[in-house]
Amino acid sequence: MRPIDFSAAPMVRAPPSWSWMGSLGQIDYVEVPGNKFDWEKEDIHPPWTRPGTNTSRRGRKVETELSAKVRQFQHDFTGIEKDREIIFDDSKSRPTGQILQCVVIARKKPSSDGQEKTRYILVVEKVGKCGPQNTDTLFKRIGVGYVPAKLILWDRQATDGKIG
Repeated sequence: MRPIDFSAAPMVRAPPSWSWMGSLGQIDYVEVPGNKFDWEKEDIHPPWTRPGTNTSRRGRKVETELSAKVRQFQHDFTGIEKDREIIFDDSKSRPTGQILQCVVIARKKPSSDGQEKTRYILVVEKVGKCGPQNTDTLFKRIGVGYVPAKLILWDRQATDGKIG
């Protein structure tokens, strides 16, 4: 999977990185068991759910960014293990020299022992600033996956960001 180059069509706004519509090639995805997860409602907000967000094209800029809490992992890891899987969008997506960050999009429903264990995530990297005053931190999606909740740093304050 690789991003489509929209630079030859300046009047066309590229889809956001979190959408499959800006990509060429086969899409890899994480298998999520039906009716065994709950969508995250506190840490992620699509543009169509935010008050005052313009999602119509009528001559105005259309907002497509997700507003989200971006969190760090306990340590660096890659690949597939029994309790986790990270799929990078392409081989160049894997950041080097920086700690991976994520946005929790869903959580596995608690098991019979009451433990919430697995989080379904977008893996993101910081790419700059955005917003009317250029003060919002902008991230892009570089992968997806699921990890045990214990691998996410919950005790550090999350970064408020936009996923474009």
